[in-house]
Amino acid sequence: MNSKWIRLLLSALFMISAVYVPLTAEAKDKKDGILIIYTSTDGKETAEVKMLDLTAGHFSSAVTVKSDGDITAADLKKNRCVIYYGVTKKKLSTSFVSLISSMPQQLISIGYNAGQFRQFAGLSLTEKETVYRIYGKKEKTDMPLEKGMSVLGVSGVKGKSLYTYRSGDGSTRPFMWKTARSDYYFGVTSLLNDSFLTAKALRSAFGESAGGTLLYLRLEDISPMSDERLLYEAGAYLHKRHIPFILAVIPVYLNPENGEKVYLADKPKMVSVLKKLQQMGGSIIVHGYTHAYRYSETGEGFEFWDAKADQPITSENADDTPVKLEKEQDFPNEKAYRAYVKPFREKENIYTRTKLDQAIDDLTELGLYPLSFEAPHYTMSEEGYKIASSYFSSIFGQVQLSGTTWKTSGAPPFVSKPAMLDGMTLYPETIGYADNS
Repeated sequence: MNSKWIRLLLSALFMISAVYVPLTAEAKDKKDGILIIYTSTDGKETAEVKMLDLTAGHFSSAVTVKSDGDITAADLKKNRCVIYYGVTKKKLSTSFVSLISSMPQQLISIGYNAGQFRQFAGLSLTEKETVYRIYGKKEKTDMPLEKGMSVLGVSGVKGKSLYTYRSGDGSTRPFMWKTARSDYYFGVTSLLNDSFLTAKALRSAFGESAGGTLLYLRLEDISPMSDERLLYEAGAYLHKRHIPFILAVIPVYLNPENGEKVYLADKPKMVSVLKKLQQMGGSIIVHGYTHAYRYSETGEGFEFWDAKADQPITSENADDTPVKLEKEQDFPNEKAYRAYVKPFREKENIYTRTKLDQAIDDLTELGLYPLSFEAPHYTMSEEGYKIASSYFSSIFGQVQLSGTTWKTSGAPPFVSKPAMLDGMTLYPETIGYADNS
């Protein structure tokens, strides 16, 4: 295959996304769970906490996430390990500190407030610094960081350093630490940009080896208007070289100019190609029903999130005029807010289920059998993920980490089964879009 053909292939009407997964990095089906406890400003899960959930879901299929104010002794007894994430500085309650300090399980602490626990007695932290190069004791090498990392230097605890950085004053300081009792402290303040290093450190804490590498490709945005010849050539090329590939299929193309729809059933040649690639081992996944909302173009628009208003879907019919949702802070309490959003959640439920039912029905009637799901543009509310989990056992790509904006999303470096996906296994997109044009 010459390079000109490759460029043509990659610039076709579908994209290729690559995923790197260590062979040992499949979500563990373990009943002994991991308890994530977080401290945030308002007691609610932040995007950083959800990112930790995605990461921890690799090491156990039973992850529980709770605020520090909701923890009981019973919660601690149910889990083999506790991960505490201090997203913000806070004087923790005496009862909570006592529970954590007296528990026999391993404690992994991230961010602020760790020095209040007996396991890290004497811990002293520096002011937060942004660093662009770190040193790993295990790797025995300097590692450059393109985006930089916000870290807290560690001192005052017996044990050994795992990672260090060069401070602005020229001194070398550790920021990841293993105590003499094998508890761990990670001086990382935000996991949105720094999740990979944290995932590596968690792997070490849980005694998991790195293993080999599995690479699979996803042929993206395949719709009735895609070029079936290029699609077949791409799939056949991967099949011949024993490269696992995923077919992300959109059953209906929506014309943005007039709202007319082109169905996959109207394109017998495309259906034939997809069935051949399915027989070759290509895995069909649902990539929405139209991959559009209102009259946006298929492949460009959002389907399970109102991107224009930047909020969840508020109507059963996409043609209805959207309602701008009020913010939770505008209500006197959480109960009042829940009562307000309840009817909108019900409409979102009907809308989402209708779309998924239609996509699955259209594909299966053509002899195409979807094995998984990928949300268009990786955007969906947490309620949407719960609905999707009643249809699919797995999901591909990234995950939306905020209930108030689609602009915050992410994925762990390993296959995961986090709490927020209600039993679905996440096959993450870790390398991204490959554009060789």
